[in-house]
Amino acid sequence: MTVMPRINYDAKGLKDTYLAPEKLRVHVFEPDISGLEEGYRKALPKLLRAIGIVDDIFLVQDHPDSLSIKNLLLRESERSEDAADALRVFRIFNGPEGITYSNEIVPLFSGVRPRPEGGTVYTDGITAQELDSYLAKHPEKAAEFNKTNTIIRRAGKGFNAVPYESEYREQLGQAASLLIDAANDVPSASFAKYLRSRAQALVSGDYFNSDVDFVRSTDSPIDLLIGPLEEYLDRIQSKKAFYSGMVCIKDPQESRRVEQYITYVQYLEDRLPQDKGNAKDMSRINIPVAVVDVIAMSGEFQANRPGMLIGQTLPNDEKILEKVGRKIFIYKNVLSGFKTNQEVMNRLVDPQLHRYTVPASSVNFVVGHEVSHSLGPKISNRVANGEKVAVDQALGFYSGIIEELKSDLLSVYNLPYLISKGLYSEEEARGIAFYGCLSRNLPMNRPKQGKDTHATGNLVKFNYYIAEGAVTLKDGRFYLDFDKAAVATEKMLAEVLSIQSEGNREMAKEFIEKWSEWTSTAKYVSKTMHECGVKLYNEVLQPVAAELLRN
Repeated sequence: MTVMPRINYDAKGLKDTYLAPEKLRVHVFEPDISGLEEGYRKALPKLLRAIGIVDDIFLVQDHPDSLSIKNLLLRESERSEDAADALRVFRIFNGPEGITYSNEIVPLFSGVRPRPEGGTVYTDGITAQELDSYLAKHPEKAAEFNKTNTIIRRAGKGFNAVPYESEYREQLGQAASLLIDAANDVPSASFAKYLRSRAQALVSGDYFNSDVDFVRSTDSPIDLLIGPLEEYLDRIQSKKAFYSGMVCIKDPQESRRVEQYITYVQYLEDRLPQDKGNAKDMSRINIPVAVVDVIAMSGEFQANRPGMLIGQTLPNDEKILEKVGRKIFIYKNVLSGFKTNQEVMNRLVDPQLHRYTVPASSVNFVVGHEVSHSLGPKISNRVANGEKVAVDQALGFYSGIIEELKSDLLSVYNLPYLISKGLYSEEEARGIAFYGCLSRNLPMNRPKQGKDTHATGNLVKFNYYIAEGAVTLKDGRFYLDFDKAAVATEKMLAEVLSIQSEGNREMAKEFIEKWSEWTSTAKYVSKTMHECGVKLYNEVLQPVAAELLRN
């Protein structure tokens, strides 16, 4: 890639727009690692360097100019305060485009070309429609083209699929070597096995065995996520994964508290408002939960545009779920960085609901959300080439929005059962319902389906709950009827599960477009939130990681 000789930017404008204290939320990742055994402490710098390598791969994948701009800013920041500020802004978005308070994508630097819809993992200009048409004529290529880790390029009148491990061979080899070195340090045999198999996966492109080892590795106090993991930034087909990395340390006490949730997954699966014949056997599925503090994140995980990860369920491969399960991570030190804007509460929310704005409400909601990714249809009733199609492939572009919406709804829908089991008190459950049915859904800006997966789902819920009378607006404030919210949640969930089980892409499109309308009520909320100075941007500082890499 050619290094750009010069970029121009308005340093003061960048600073005033993105780094102003009233607009910026700073997350400092400084977990206590002093209690780790020496082997884990020795391995950490190697793991951190590995996720730094995949960060560079991500930049190449995401935008044709990203890595060149970052490297230029790194050099100039050593002698220029303006360049240092520009580098801070670049790192907020992990790329050369920012997001305004009106949710518009804008270049941070003059002359920067717009990000292609598929980053660089598609030849620019390729559309989902022409790929679907091509594969209809060449079904033998579908498996290779639909893999999460292949680049799709034009080849004459057709297309080629290029494996990531071929395109990024040198960088992936370096990362793999670091994982193998770290495996020789760590005391946990299962974690060492995972590191070695992950190293092999990075260079081979076959992640199945590594994902199995990842789920089964539960006794290490530290953990690693690395590889092409999520498809949110593929705005063409929602199929191609972008590289990410994370190193974290577990909180054993908090993890034990939420593990109890997992013991109920079979009943939660069986009680879904769907055809009972679609219920899965959850008894053989392992779903370990870890509440962790992040030491460092990179790649897509660091691309705060503008939201931040607060929890995850991985791996996404449904074959892994069927074989061994998946892991759930709750990012405690990310969640703790978000504070309630009391002015928003005062102006927009019934004062009687304010008592539910406690950190536990959002944490417990996220736990339910992440557990719920393992529930519901994974294989649709849609048939292609004689076989049923996976839900994510069947729904394509809309699969992410529908899946996140399903998990949000289930976090609320399951509350009555969890109360009966003593996991939550009535008051705690109301806090979760308040968060999931009202406060989480208040729209800061009009979301764009192509990039705002979670925000689009939140707007769908906002409008749906209002239409069902569960949320009402009176004298400028919102009120929540908990009983009506429970009924509306079940109704909406049944529609979403039907879309997934049918694998009907057109039905998904119609549902999302109907309920994500930018209404006058949504505009009122957005205007008020802007007036209240809600912080939109998130800067991540990783001092523990920086210190480990210096030594």
